[in-house]
Parts: sequence; structure tokens; C-alpha cells
Amino acid sequence: MAGRADLGISRLPLDPRLFEWAPLGSAQNVCIFHPDHRFSKQACIEAHDLAGETIVDIDPQFAAHQMNFNALRFAGVEPDILVEFDCNGHEAGYVSAGLGISITNEIIAREYEAFNLQAKPVEPSALYHYVAIWQKGRTFSNALSVSLEAIIAAFSPLRKGEISQRAARERHQAAKRGACAGGRTGNSSRFQTALELSELLWKMMSEVAYEFGAIHQPV
Repeated sequence: MAGRADLGISRLPLDPRLFEWAPLGSAQNVCIFHPDHRFSKQACIEAHDLAGETIVDIDPQFAAHQMNFNALRFAGVEPDILVEFDCNGHEAGYVSAGLGISITNEIIAREYEAFNLQAKPVEPSALYHYVAIWQKGRTFSNALSVSLEAIIAAFSPLRKGEISQRAARERHQAAKRGACAGGRTGNSSRFQTALELSELLWKMMSEVAYEFGAIHQPV
């Protein structure tokens, strides 16, 4: 907002009266754990699976902490906290040492590949939309355009990686629906992958955001 940075990376929602943005990728929650953990045999981690697990979680000042813990408590699971951290990355050390598990999102989890950790989808999950942002109305120089293209390209492999995580989540949810319907597992969704749905949501949110910006211009 102060113009001290040309580009940034953030998550929606943002105020369209102040910022413009380009989509980078979407992410849902995953549980990261040591490869030898029992979760490695599961397709998806649910709240009741976390009962008795030691959790490494982000500081309570962050909304992700409240979402994670509210979901657990709603399922009747009281979180067992080993440590709380205030910066992404700290949890990877604790988890790689086998001291606990952690809940984060897919994009952040991909930063921890060097730690040889495993990640599985978590239900219930939030949906995060990452965007590259800049001041509304800013004129792009050639250098700034190249920088934006480089940021989008850097996130491209992450967007492709969304498919496998979404597919695992869809299979898990389809199996649950089938069990509830007495074994019926028909897929009534017209979206082949959750990535298609995510991209549709991107489009809808962008249209709403720009409409909001057009109607509510600052005076």
C-alpha cells in the first residue's frame, strides 16, 4: 500500500479498491508427518485421527490456528500442543525429528520437500487462494512484467501438483459418500477434478472483486 514494494505474494481476500492481482495457485490443508508415522498408510487424515497425536502448530494469533483447533474441538478432539511457532518453516524441524505432526496447506508443505516429510490431505479443510499483488492502477515497466511472469512460472509446478492432492481428497470423499449411501459410489459432479472447480472459483471471485471495486470507488 505504501509503494515500498513493487510486487508481493498474498492470499485472498484483498481489497480490490487498493490492489490488483494475478492468481498463482490454490491450496487446501494437509497434514505433514515423519515417513514412519502411521498416517503414511492413510489416504486422508480426519479430525478424529489426530486424537492422541502431538501437534506442532502456528501461533494462536494466526487464523489458521483457530480454524485447525476449532475443527478438532468440534470433532471432540482436544489438541495436544508440543510447541507453537510464529514463522512458517519452524515446524519442519520438529516434524522431521519425529516429535509431532503439523497441519499446514499444500503450497507451504511443498517448501519442506528437502526434509523428506510426507503430506496427506486433511478433512475438514480450508481453501486458500494465493495471488501476486500490486498497487491498483500501477503502470508496469518491462522489468516488472518480467518479474511477475517469473513469479507465476515459479508457482506453475505447484498448480500442477494440486491435481494429485485433489484426486486423493476426492477419492476419500467419494468413498465416504458411498458408505453413507449403502455402497453407492456414483460421481454426480460435473467437474473431472477439483482443480477445475478451483479455477472456476478463481474466475467467479475475480469477477465479484472487480465488480465490487467498480461500485465502491474511494471518494
